[in-house]
Amino acid sequence: MGAELTSRLSEQGYAVCRLFVAPDDLEEMAQTADRCVQEGAFSRLAAELESGYLGQEGKGKTLSVDLDSSDTADFLRESSLKVFEDAIEAVGTLLRPYVERELGFDIYSRTSTMMSLPFDDDEDMFSAPDIDNEEAANFLSMMWRSKLMILVNIGPGTTTLTLTPKAITDQEPTKPELKLLPGMLCVFCIDRYKFANQSEEKSLSLSAFFLDAPREYVIDNITGDFTFLTGTISGPAQPKGDSVPVVAMGERYAFGVDEPWKAWVAYAKAGWDTITKHPQARWDCDTYYDPDADQTSGKSYTCHGGFSDGIELFDCKFFDISPAEARGMDPTQRQVLEVSYISLQGAGWTKKMLQAKPANIGVFVGLDKNEWNGLPKDIAGGFAASSGANAITSNRFNYCMNLKGASMTMDTACSSSLASAFFVT
Repeated sequence: MGAELTSRLSEQGYAVCRLFVAPDDLEEMAQTADRCVQEGAFSRLAAELESGYLGQEGKGKTLSVDLDSSDTADFLRESSLKVFEDAIEAVGTLLRPYVERELGFDIYSRTSTMMSLPFDDDEDMFSAPDIDNEEAANFLSMMWRSKLMILVNIGPGTTTLTLTPKAITDQEPTKPELKLLPGMLCVFCIDRYKFANQSEEKSLSLSAFFLDAPREYVIDNITGDFTFLTGTISGPAQPKGDSVPVVAMGERYAFGVDEPWKAWVAYAKAGWDTITKHPQARWDCDTYYDPDADQTSGKSYTCHGGFSDGIELFDCKFFDISPAEARGMDPTQRQVLEVSYISLQGAGWTKKMLQAKPANIGVFVGLDKNEWNGLPKDIAGGFAASSGANAITSNRFNYCMNLKGASMTMDTACSSSLASAFFVT
């Protein structure tokens, strides 16, 4: 059974099964939940946490239960909740031998069971508390480790579990809608699906998360001369005034440094630059290179430079640009489109979202020189005007992404390599 469940999770991301639970146990558990409500044991989650525990647009009263805790009431400890606790634990036991090989993670532990009930004309009685930093940090840490969620419908009503794929594709995503009758459970991959759980009538749900092993970063076997370490090494003081948060970055430096972590490793840790000898794929620099070249020799006294590859791999269709226009586009425009979208997506916006609803986002690009216009090329028609104009570099991204904020290209001279395209909302 564990192999079959894992196979379903691998293929479709979810599995549904019915528990062997007596109807009396289902009814008794629902009655126990009603007693917990009457005794004031249920409460409401902070608004920032409700969607994580209860699904998209989820609202309701909740109660986290740990049967091993001395704070748990005796009537709850002696109820049929133990039957469902054992069922949830059994699912984890069945999956544990298979998920690491098939799904790439381990079932290291699980969270406490959470009981949830929809509001029954009593939402005004349950106010959402403010969330503190520690609670938010614990929630984010738990969600980072969460790999599977298990949801049990106790009843008496039927619930509908809608799963929405998190992966972004050009096609309309298929959203499985699973009808969970009383006594049925669903286990699904929380990193593949967002979920929504709704019931047309009163229905008690039990849920828990299966967690991967916590990440531990240990540095040992450190060797070397530490005599020069005379004290704590600290960086410069934090600048005064308002700070500007950087939430996402994209880059295209030379020698394949196309991600921030590569630049950090290269410049800050490895101690190497991105300058290389002219690639043979571009031209044979030895034909033109002379270390003693002067203005009258017609040759170059350098044979190294910074070269960013992959310009010809620009995906023009993604930006709704025709191949004919893309062939004549300034490579700088192509790279600005690519790295800007990487940054925009990292900040939480996607092309599909912005096409449906524009955002007030400004784009500012630092740029210098315009050598593309001086190169021989075949550009006909109206494409010639926009192919290399510096002003178009920032405007293109606004237009392609349906952004309604400011758009400006600034001549930053020799500091243009240190200026980034940035967005302001």
